[in-house]
Amino acid sequence: QEFGRNIKIPNPISVTLTMKQTSGPEQTYTTVKTRKIDRVKGTWTYTTLGNRHTTHIHRIDEIDGQVNLRWFLNRLNKNVFGYGFTKYGKKLQVLPIQECTGYDRIHYHLTLERPEHIHWIRFQDIIRKCWEKTPLGYNEIQIDKNIDRGWGQYITKFKMNGRYEDFIDYTNLVIIQK
Repeated sequence: QEFGRNIKIPNPISVTLTMKQTSGPEQTYTTVKTRKIDRVKGTWTYTTLGNRHTTHIHRIDEIDGQVNLRWFLNRLNKNVFGYGFTKYGKKLQVLPIQECTGYDRIHYHLTLERPEHIHWIRFQDIIRKCWEKTPLGYNEIQIDKNIDRGWGQYITKFKMNGRYEDFIDYTNLVIIQK
């Protein structure tokens, strides 16, 4: 638990991002329009028939979560740094903690660096828009700029087989040592 608490991210904010439980539609419908002539009245009647087809449903797992968060962070960094992200590799610092709730919905608790050149309200909008554009982003997002010791304790409360480190998403961890 000390690892997560000892990481210092400048100008930190807390972000919780929730993911969908499945990908792919649960069911699709093929709509067929038919027309029928009423010869007595001389009118046309249109009838819409829906045929239900089931499709494959993919349960979201930890790897899908990591890929989706990477997609989000790339979009966010591109929005914040523009050309500096693509050419020079500028990135926001982030400590991502992955959690799976009792009903199997994966979500992330991020301690994220807020850039000083972007106003707080604008940065919230950027986060929300970037998350909405990810394929697995769910509409539950919480953003708070007031991080205290309680946030650090909250995100470090989880244990898997007694090892907190198993929850840190090292593939998306960005810490710059100065």
